[in-house]
Amino acid sequence: MTAEARRDKPTRASISLFALLFAIGTCYLASLAYFLRHSTNFVERSGIEAATQAVSRMHSALPVTYTFDAKSPWTKSLAYGWNAPETWGVWASNTTAAVVLPPVPGVRTVPVCIGLRFGNVWSKRRLPLSIAVDGQPLGSPKVYSGQGPFEARGMVPVEAGQPVVIRFHGPAPVIPRAISRTNLDGRLLSFSLLGITIKPRC
Repeated sequence: MTAEARRDKPTRASISLFALLFAIGTCYLASLAYFLRHSTNFVERSGIEAATQAVSRMHSALPVTYTFDAKSPWTKSLAYGWNAPETWGVWASNTTAAVVLPPVPGVRTVPVCIGLRFGNVWSKRRLPLSIAVDGQPLGSPKVYSGQGPFEARGMVPVEAGQPVVIRFHGPAPVIPRAISRTNLDGRLLSFSLLGITIKPRC
């Protein structure tokens, strides 16, 4: 074997160094993924707990409509995943978001009709959105076209006397300013929430 060939052949030391660096990199990525996952869970759990505490002593007779504009008392229901409320409602700032509503009157699990009004960032964007009420899906996940407003409605069993947790899973948020020269909004926007109505039947 020539001296040049010996120089090109990997040595044990170089292979060991590569394996060590690879192991360190893998551990770093695993630790980062663990931290991000648990940080997200902590934020979501804290938001749910704070909103639950804020509404747990409040009761509303059915039918009732909750709005989330800047002057509404129900902005305290916004648990996580939202921008600051505006005059008409609120924009989700993330793919996932949640609201916690006051307990439904009664003493047992009852089916109620829950209807939601929401919208899209702009008319040419497709809006996939799934909604769960206390872990139960509200209908099937759908993809909406246009700007809206849209409405999703269905009968869902809820535990009377307990706050109602509604979770949303929508599209990745976008920055309007990045896609339109005429829009100066630099926030992250996923979908809008205009109101939620709960009544005994649909």
